[in-house]
Amino acid sequence: MTKETYAQRRANGMCTRCCKPSNKSLCPECMRKASEKQKEDVAFFKNLGLCKCGNKALPDQRSCQECLDKSRQWYKKTGRIKYIDNRRDRISTGVCATCGKSKTIGFLTCEECREKRKRRYYEFYDGYNCLK
Repeated sequence: MTKETYAQRRANGMCTRCCKPSNKSLCPECMRKASEKQKEDVAFFKNLGLCKCGNKALPDQRSCQECLDKSRQWYKKTGRIKYIDNRRDRISTGVCATCGKSKTIGFLTCEECREKRKRRYYEFYDGYNCLK
């Protein structure tokens, strides 16, 4: 599929794969199929001890050294590395991993952050009707 076809389908509110009406890039059926395919691919590569690029994965890792380096560069470039470091620090000090406030015992996050995350999750997946 060309970039133009993809953009045209998205602009017209259609699934980019099957052309059914959809307010997201994939309709629920295509999203389910893509998710299943991705799970199969991950399991296949993991069973063979391969990285997603096809190279041999490092011991106790899912990726090869080259892909790990690319991932680290992306995290540094986008500033996500700082987020990850902050989260690790918060977890080790025993406060909410997301906001730094005191957390609920038995959880990594406070009640407020868990509620926000649940709301975002249900808003996103409700459009796909995956929770039925």
